[in-house]
Amino acid sequence: MSDQSSSKRLQGVNAGVLIRLLASCYDGIILLGISMLLVGIPITLSVEMLGATPPKWLQYLLFLTVSYAYFVGFWVKGGATTGMRPWKLMVATNETGMPLSWMAASVRFTVL
Repeated sequence: MSDQSSSKRLQGVNAGVLIRLLASCYDGIILLGISMLLVGIPITLSVEMLGATPPKWLQYLLFLTVSYAYFVGFWVKGGATTGMRPWKLMVATNETGMPLSWMAASVRFTVL
């Protein structure tokens, strides 16, 4: 009997909608700040110094790249973004309970 209990992983509890929304808002605020640094400032500098506005598709691609790096990087590294940690939320694989692989995290980002 002890063999079965030791091989099973601990089951998590599903978070409610309110907790998920709070975590999303927290992540949104953090992502806004990171985007201002990594997307907004370079675009502003290119307009002011070079007099050339980058095309909209390039601006969206930069924002998408920053968002991808933020979410997928945190999901793979520790299973949770900065906004998820205060509420002890975690994204994990169903079978092992470990953080997602790069492929699984990329699919999750694409779908969300």
